[in-house]
Amino acid sequence: MTATINNPSALSPAQSRQLLGALFALVFGVVLFVCVTAPALFHLLLMTGRRYEALTSLRNIPFETFLARYVVICFVIGLIPLARLIKTYWRAAFGLVQMERWGQAMWVGWRFGVLSVAAILFVAWAFGAYTWEPVSTTRLIGRLVVYGIGSFLIGVIEEVFFRGALFGALRQVIRWVPAAIATSVFFAAMHFISPEHPAGIAHAHWYSGFALLPHIFFRTSDLSHYWPFAINLFLVGLILCALYQRHGHVYYLIGLHAGWVIAMQAGRLLFELQPGLDSWFWGTSTNVARSWLATMMLSLMAVIACRISWKGVFSGGIK
Repeated sequence: MTATINNPSALSPAQSRQLLGALFALVFGVVLFVCVTAPALFHLLLMTGRRYEALTSLRNIPFETFLARYVVICFVIGLIPLARLIKTYWRAAFGLVQMERWGQAMWVGWRFGVLSVAAILFVAWAFGAYTWEPVSTTRLIGRLVVYGIGSFLIGVIEEVFFRGALFGALRQVIRWVPAAIATSVFFAAMHFISPEHPAGIAHAHWYSGFALLPHIFFRTSDLSHYWPFAINLFLVGLILCALYQRHGHVYYLIGLHAGWVIAMQAGRLLFELQPGLDSWFWGTSTNVARSWLATMMLSLMAVIACRISWKGVFSGGIK
């Protein structure tokens, strides 16, 4: 794929500062809006579940789970007024530059994402860490359709925000390497958001959303299984930032991200961890994102991606 180091759509420093301010306002505004409105909307869902028998499952949703999903929905909706605010350069701000073969770029990234995760799964299976789990064809096809839609949505949302908007603006304010590191740390941290009040929330009061803020990140006394997950998320973010720096658009990244997600989900469906296996290297499940094996592959990919992008800088690339 042709690299676009000299990216004519790169934001100016003034546009980048405006975009960073708008992103900060969006995040702060969404959090404030959700904390204020979540309790009332949560009780509305409970009432709906009590009134309609077909929707009784709504009564079983914990407030913490509802709030976490509500934040994501509000944030995605909030991207629309953000795009209107920066309407003169919103495509460049989100990394959605005009190009003829954007679909091909997405397809190339998707294939590489699937194959790279498949390679990890194959190694784990070959060494006896994973065992094959038979799945009916009907269930497999149904799950893959759901995984495919979900992985694409995740790829679009996360790449447009983290790489297109956040990293794209930050790299114009500071150099791209520290910008990539800062973006990747933030990207990794966001995956540990799992609000859970120590005492639990049986009844949502008007202040319950604010009461969850100090407990927004996942907490555990056993960090041995989460270190590789945190490191792998950071490496994934670094790889994607380096590729964005290299290519200048998010289409390839959306495909790569979606390929990683659907292949990991398929691996969890098709394989099981060998019972009684020492899991310090292979992880505690068939979720390869939590294994040191994935760390080895991602480290190599990060070195290659950063080295290629760094060389591109000296060929006349973006700062």
